[in-house]
Amino acid sequence: MTDKEIIAFQLGKKQGGGGGSATLIDKNISSNGTYNAVDDSADGYKKVVVDVLDSIGACVDKTIVNAVLPTGTSKIGEYSFYCCRLLETVQIPSSVLAIKGGAFAECDKLKEVVFPPNLAEIGGSAFRRCFSLSSINNFPSGLTSISSQAFEYCPLVQIEIPSNITHIYSSAFFACDHLETLKFDGDIIIDGGAFRTCSALTEIDCTGMTATNGVANSILSNSTAFENTNNAPFIFA
Repeated sequence: MTDKEIIAFQLGKKQGGGGGSATLIDKNISSNGTYNAVDDSADGYKKVVVDVLDSIGACVDKTIVNAVLPTGTSKIGEYSFYCCRLLETVQIPSSVLAIKGGAFAECDKLKEVVFPPNLAEIGGSAFRRCFSLSSINNFPSGLTSISSQAFEYCPLVQIEIPSNITHIYSSAFFACDHLETLKFDGDIIIDGGAFRTCSALTEIDCTGMTATNGVANSILSNSTAFENTNNAPFIFA
């Protein structure tokens, strides 16, 4: 692969089923790539490979249920799976370095994401309005920031921000109203609205911060970063 990314995934079972031989269907989805679907009637599944260049709406078939990206994929382009409302799982290989903006936005049924160890970028609105995304694995060590609106409206229950992440941008976790526990493992800059309206928070654990309490309070003092969080207390050393 050079400047292109490969996205491979398996669509949900088609209605009707029945026997028959596999049929290859090609149709253009944009000037940047093609959409190639293999309709295998024998097992009732479709297998798809998409070769795209950051195409908005790259996945034109919104019946995707399970996505499996092949080894060697370096990034998931902008809005690649946008509005795939039936998508439940995605397997991301360790070769992926970037999940671009809006890549999985409004995937209503996406339940869990396991980030690859070398991931260095989560773009703005990457998982915005993923209304079933209640858990994410540990953020990778190469990730230094979380972009604006990246997890806005996700029903995450707990979040631990490792020390390698030093900046959370505006509205990154806005309206995550199932979020109960939040832990920071190091000093950090938090922009306005980052955790606004996380109304289920019970406490904000800052014990991992190396700064003095006064400095840590200053870092977290953005007037809207924690607005409407039910007055959850900040716990320092």
